[in-house]
Amino acid sequence: MLRVTRRNRDKALCALFLPLLFASFSLTTNAKETTKTKEEENLLDPIIVIGSSETVETIATSEVDEELLQRLQATTVPEILHGIPGTDLAGTARAQGQSVNIWGFADQEDVKFLLDGAQKEFEKYRQGTVFIEPELLKTISVEKGSYSAETFGSFGGTVKMTTKSASDMLKPGQSIGLFSKLGFASNGNEFAKTIAAYGRSEKYGAELIVSATHRKNENYDLSDGHELILSAISQPTGFFKGSLERGDHFFELSGAAYYSNDLQPWAAKGTYRVLGKTYPDRQSYEDAIARISTKRELKDRSLAFKYEFDPDSELVNTTFEANYSNTNQHDYRPYKDREYSLLLGGKESWLDYINYKASLKNSALFDFLGIDAKLTTGLQFSHHLRDVMVYAPKYKDKDDYNYGNLQSPTQPGGKQTVYSTWSDLTLNFENGLEFRPGLRFDYIVSEGDPNLGSRYNNPSVGHDYGRVEHSGFSPSVNAMFPLTDNLRIFGDWAYKLRAPLIDELYDVGTSRATSDQLNIERVHSKRIGITTSHSDVLQSNDTIKTRISVYRNDISDNIHRLYSRNKHLVPSDDYPTYANLKGYYTQGIEAELYYDSDNFIGSLAFSAGEGEFNGTLYNVNADTDQYVSEVAPTKLIASLGYKIPEHGITFGWKGSFYSEQDRITRFQDNKYYASKGYSLHDVFLSWIPPEGRFEGFEARASIENILDRKYINHFSDTYGKSRNYKASLSYKF
Repeated sequence: MLRVTRRNRDKALCALFLPLLFASFSLTTNAKETTKTKEEENLLDPIIVIGSSETVETIATSEVDEELLQRLQATTVPEILHGIPGTDLAGTARAQGQSVNIWGFADQEDVKFLLDGAQKEFEKYRQGTVFIEPELLKTISVEKGSYSAETFGSFGGTVKMTTKSASDMLKPGQSIGLFSKLGFASNGNEFAKTIAAYGRSEKYGAELIVSATHRKNENYDLSDGHELILSAISQPTGFFKGSLERGDHFFELSGAAYYSNDLQPWAAKGTYRVLGKTYPDRQSYEDAIARISTKRELKDRSLAFKYEFDPDSELVNTTFEANYSNTNQHDYRPYKDREYSLLLGGKESWLDYINYKASLKNSALFDFLGIDAKLTTGLQFSHHLRDVMVYAPKYKDKDDYNYGNLQSPTQPGGKQTVYSTWSDLTLNFENGLEFRPGLRFDYIVSEGDPNLGSRYNNPSVGHDYGRVEHSGFSPSVNAMFPLTDNLRIFGDWAYKLRAPLIDELYDVGTSRATSDQLNIERVHSKRIGITTSHSDVLQSNDTIKTRISVYRNDISDNIHRLYSRNKHLVPSDDYPTYANLKGYYTQGIEAELYYDSDNFIGSLAFSAGEGEFNGTLYNVNADTDQYVSEVAPTKLIASLGYKIPEHGITFGWKGSFYSEQDRITRFQDNKYYASKGYSLHDVFLSWIPPEGRFEGFEARASIENILDRKYINHFSDTYGKSRNYKASLSYKF
């Protein structure tokens, strides 16, 4: 019955959406020729674009602009990034069950998320890693790899999210404004309501924006005809950003808050398939769902402060940033007739992540032996606190479990502080060559919170929650050279470190020791590529940009769970939970093409990769190497669209094509199975009147998975969403 209802609904929505598409197409017959200004020729229409300035710092960067953010109407940030080559969503359709995989690096520590500079991170078994409302974002910049001296760790890359400011929202000549938006998605009956107020004083150089969004959905429909149970959620979010510019000084303060309190599965990335036909009546069906349910309250907050001092001096351009972020999760199991394992969070659990971060950097321009040079130096401080507690009533009478109140041994608490200094020197030669060597030094101090249960705080087993120190240098080199006015070649090299995490150091068991013997993990990264840019190719005023690159990452001393066959790697009699293995590699190729003209837009984005461990995770001396299952299958994202500038209309098609994933070696530690290839097709339409009585109005519509294909994303254990109709209306007052 549910399936029939969904099909009837789809037919009705199709009747509404398709006439809109055909109506917009009919307007092309009356389209007038328009010309672009010289400034507009260098801007691609809303697609994922190659770094526009094409300096050595940005030539390999991918940027999602505000227009594309609005077009996608995404529920989460990982959904947005899924369209970038080499970058993939991992997890289910649940908003709190998604993470990001870049180049085969899929763990929380491998991909760094920054919201206006504030570091966002969360690490819990089969949970999402970032909780940000897309509606508050202006741009998302993705720097794949760890090639900058300014970044610590994050072997996969850094995702920089910039929020909107009042200046971005105000109309020309306006000093104060209001914005309202309503979004709808048929799959899950999802509604998103946004309201914002903003203003700017030119006299005082001050501006402020305050915004709130409430997003709510029911359970999502999957492409196999079933529901994704426990995916319904209600998410109110809030955001503000204010700034003050006085002469050479610029101050900015921004903050964001996210909240939810809904029934969720303990592992948000899990399928938890509960089929109605398995149970004789509705009561037994609901009882089965209740057994796996967790009443989860999640609070995510961040605060970011930035100060810039830019006087009339080429030697001084100083930026100071200080930020705070906190992710707090409280789980409570409402089902009464079942005891839950301590390792699965017990009856009730609390997890609190707090990050404090400060940085100071200065850029100086000067002449170095007749060469234009820029020297950037910086100091960084990062302090991470992790507070964990579990209540497991099955141990309420056991003293060695502290009567049921203790930390989960696999989710330890503690703190980690990183002190860093870094510098890079950019040299601009007369022939156009830009060369940037860099070096950073990190000193990392970690300390665990002793477990309250003596069963997991036993020195005779090797439980030691004391202070552990790591340090090391990380060199890097970036280069870019223009072979012609339209062709540039670039290359990057880095030898970066990552220190063991709190849970890697202090994860224990009744016979497992803490892992204070761990060394730092290293990645030796290489990348080379070319970019091209041409104008007036197929028609007047058009632009074609391409980028092709190949990369290789060799990881040594990779940190992983220790198995008995690898015990020889540990120089002690203890049996720690984690150890440094013999390493692995990932490598791949990416190719991108973007086309923009007065009327036509289009893009192609291709990526393919592979990776292998030295031996296997069970036995590093095995004769056969194990595939790295986190490397994504080959994918191609294609889009084609048409614009009618005088009417503010854009419509088009996007196709996503994924190959089968057969590079899988089946071991317990492989997170993913082999998967079949598939293709998905979407269509979109937007109407943004450039002038007249409807100026300030914006309407968008799209259909995702329009053919209702049945598919499973490789980085998931469940089917993806079925056909989804989306629409939004917004207005700036």
